[in-house]
Amino acid sequence: MTARPRTRAGTTRLTLTRTRTQGLTGTITVNSGETDDTVDAGYYEPASLGDFVWSDTDADGIQDAGEPGIGGVTVNLLDGGGAFLASTTTAPDGSYSFTNLAPGDYIVEFIGPAGFAPSPQDQGGDDTIDSDANPGTGQTGIITLSSGENDPTNDAGYYESAFIGDFVWQDTDGDGIQDAGEPGIPGVTVNLYADNNQDGVPDGAPIATDVTGANGEYGFPVDPGSYIVEFVTPAGFDGTPQDQGGDDTVDSDADPNTGLTGTITVNSGETDLTNDAGFYEPASLGDFVWSDTDADGIQDAGEPGIGGVTVNLLDGGGAFLASTTTAPDGGYSFTNL
Repeated sequence: MTARPRTRAGTTRLTLTRTRTQGLTGTITVNSGETDDTVDAGYYEPASLGDFVWSDTDADGIQDAGEPGIGGVTVNLLDGGGAFLASTTTAPDGSYSFTNLAPGDYIVEFIGPAGFAPSPQDQGGDDTIDSDANPGTGQTGIITLSSGENDPTNDAGYYESAFIGDFVWQDTDGDGIQDAGEPGIPGVTVNLYADNNQDGVPDGAPIATDVTGANGEYGFPVDPGSYIVEFVTPAGFDGTPQDQGGDDTVDSDADPNTGLTGTITVNSGETDLTNDAGFYEPASLGDFVWSDTDADGIQDAGEPGIGGVTVNLLDGGGAFLASTTTAPDGGYSFTNL
């Protein structure tokens, strides 16, 4: 910067001439005796923002312990009006940041990874661990940064769809366990209910319905969460005993009276193929008590039945199950076995 005096009509005027452009004002002209207190300079500290993109395994929009970050996610920085400024991708641990920012208004835009759906926005009361991205646009609200501010609260959660299903079968021996050769039952109605309270009680009406295929198979793609499956008993069948044996993959999970399973909770990306229901066709036994007039143990023509005879039904271990009496013609039966 150079200065040279100039004279005009008996006065002295000093003109300052700009010789560099970095950090300089424009030309300032002062007259003799003049004080110019308007020459100022302002400075700011660069600001920054960022944080985390994570796999929200329970799809609740809150970063829970153990939920991992998602690497390679594209994150765009927009100005307050939505114009593109910069782009980055998340590190393997899901972290990202934009640094050296001037104070002002910004928006962060997350480009959801393939195969994932966005978590709900602004859940819970802690902004440091919620998902800030609008599920429809992938964008946060406006983020206002002051000089020197670092805002590490701009997060986005994503989850993968889950799957619930498996098999409805004919339990030919009625033991509640899928044995080799026991066939599937097609055409069985299966309802899905939400169970957000995880209390084993369906939340209102079914949220989805399926019908078993030719091999008895059914299934529901779902968001992570808690559900109950209802199997509608097919005509002519009864439900088998629930939760028999020690292998949940081959037992019947439906209450034989209500057709409902217990609460089924699935996480992001999980496939649960252990929710089965067995049904059997009721059996029966019986026949005839008669007067064996020639005592040969063979029902001969004309030998009459004996009514009013008590007949008891026992299980295979000899325990009492039921009792009846013969009809006047000697006939009896036990049904729905």
